[in-house]
Amino acid sequence: MAEYFNEAGFFSLPDSVSKKPVPNVRPLVELFWQYQQICTDGKAINGSPSLHWPDDADPTLKAEYESLQQELDKLNAQIKEISHSHVDVQIDQDVDAESLQQAYEPIVHLLTNLSYLEAKTEAGLLHELLQEITFTANRLPTRHPSKQVLLVLGRALREHTVHLTRYPLSLFQCLWNSCSWQDSMIMDRWNRLQAIRQQEGLLPEPCGLPQELIKPLLECWWEDKKQREPSFKWFRSLLPPTDNQFTRQLNVFSGHTGLVRCVAYSSDGTRLMTSGGNSIRIWDLTTGLEQTQFSLTGDWVSCLQTSLNGKLLVSGHKDGFIHIWHPYSGIELGSLKGHSAEVTCMSFSPDGDLLVSGDQDSVVRIWNLSDYQEIRCLQAHNAMVTSVRFTTDGSLLSGDKNGLILRWDPETGEEIFRCPAHGSRKTIHDFSPDGMFAAVETRPDTIQVIEFLSGETIARFSSNMLECAFFSANGKRLVLRSTGGNLLIGDVEKGYAVQVADHMGFRGIAISPDGMQVASGGFDNCARTWDT
Repeated sequence: MAEYFNEAGFFSLPDSVSKKPVPNVRPLVELFWQYQQICTDGKAINGSPSLHWPDDADPTLKAEYESLQQELDKLNAQIKEISHSHVDVQIDQDVDAESLQQAYEPIVHLLTNLSYLEAKTEAGLLHELLQEITFTANRLPTRHPSKQVLLVLGRALREHTVHLTRYPLSLFQCLWNSCSWQDSMIMDRWNRLQAIRQQEGLLPEPCGLPQELIKPLLECWWEDKKQREPSFKWFRSLLPPTDNQFTRQLNVFSGHTGLVRCVAYSSDGTRLMTSGGNSIRIWDLTTGLEQTQFSLTGDWVSCLQTSLNGKLLVSGHKDGFIHIWHPYSGIELGSLKGHSAEVTCMSFSPDGDLLVSGDQDSVVRIWNLSDYQEIRCLQAHNAMVTSVRFTTDGSLLSGDKNGLILRWDPETGEEIFRCPAHGSRKTIHDFSPDGMFAAVETRPDTIQVIEFLSGETIARFSSNMLECAFFSANGKRLVLRSTGGNLLIGDVEKGYAVQVADHMGFRGIAISPDGMQVASGGFDNCARTWDT
C-alpha cells in the first residue's frame, strides 16, 4: 500500500505555479482506510504490498481483500493515464488558496495518520515518507495550519532517521518526545531559561505555533495507540529536546565515529558531503538519509571541495595527499602527490579543469585534473597558506596566515599583484568569488571584509573569538564561526551579523550555493544544517 501511494498518490497534486487541475484524490484515501482496516484486524501483514495468507485464513476476509486489490489496480491504471495527459491540460483560472487547501486535505489527513506513518516506517520506506511530507508541505499555502505541522514532523523524522531505521517500532515515542513540547508554554519557558544561561543575547527568540496544533495531534495518536495496542509500552521524556524544531536547525546527520572536521555542499545544493573519523559520507538534504560512504585508510581529511559541474569531490589530507572521488559511487578516481605538509585549502577553476591547493608549509600547487599531474608550484608565501581561490575571470588568488595576498596567472605561474600585510591584518580566511574582496582576521574577535586593491574596509564583524569566515556564492554574505560554538551570517553590504546556530565545538562550516542554508560539523560527531 505504501508503494502504491508512492507511485500514484502524490504526483498529480496541484500547485499555484504549474496550474495543474485539482484532482479527486479522495478515493485514494477512502481505499486506504478500507485497506488499513483489513490490515489491522490481526489477520494480515500491516503495510505489506503483497499479503501471504495462512491456510486457515478467513475466506470472506481474503475475498474482501482481493476485491479491494482489484479496485486499487483499476484506480492505479486510471491515475497513471491521468499522469500522462494532465501535463498539457490548462485551466482558465488560477488555483486559489481555498481550492488548493481542499485538494490537499485528504493527503494531509493521510500524512498525519499514525497508522500510515507506522506502516511506512516499518516497511523500510522512511526515505519515501520524508519525500511525501516535504513535497506536500512545500506546496501548501504559507498560512495553511497543516504546513507547520508537516514541517515539524519532517524535521523530527530527519533527526531520528538513523534510530528509526534500526528501531522502526519506536516511531510514536520519537515523535512524541521531539514534537510534544513545540507549542506548549513549557517549551517557551525552557528556551528562555536556556537563553539566560547562555548569556549571549544573540540567541533567536523562542517561537511556537500561534495555536496548539502539534500537541492535540499527538494526544489523538496516543488515544489511537492505546485502543489498537492496549499493552503498548514506551518511554516518555520529562525534559524537552535539546534542539527546538522551530529554531533555524533544519537537519542532523549522525553516523560518523569521530569529530566532523569538514563539510561541503554539492554544486546543485541537494547533497551534503561530510568527513569525520575514517570516512566521507554523502547525505540527501531532502530526506536526511545517507547515500554513500567512502572508507579512508590514510590520515584524516583537512578540507573538502566539490567541482562546479558536480562530477568530482576532492579531499585534502593531513599527510599532504589529495584524493579525487566520484561523489555518488564512492570510487576513487586518482590521487595527487606533491605536498609535504597538511593540505589547508583547495579551489576548482571555473571550467573544472584545474585544482589549486595550499598547504601548511606555505606552498601553492596547481594540478591538471585530466591527468592528475602537477603543472605549477608557487613558492612566494612565508607562512601557512590559509586561502586559495580561482576567481570568476580565471585568475588565482592566495592568502596566508601573515596577511599577505598574491594574485597569479595560473597558466604561467607569474605573480601579477602583491598586497602585503599592513596594520593589524593577519589571517586571510577567504576571497569573494569575483576576486574583489577578502575576509581578513584583524583581532581574535574581529573579521573585516576589505577591498584589498585599495585597502578599504567594506564591513567589520565582531563576536566572541571569531576564527573562520567564508563567502557565499554571490559574495554578499559571510558565514562566520567562533571558538565558542556560535555560527553567524554576516551581510557584507549592511555590515551586521545574525547568529543562526549554536553547535557543540564547531569545526567545518559551509554555505549552500543559493545561500539559504549553512552546514556545520562538530565534536559531537554530527553535521547539522541551518536556515539562514
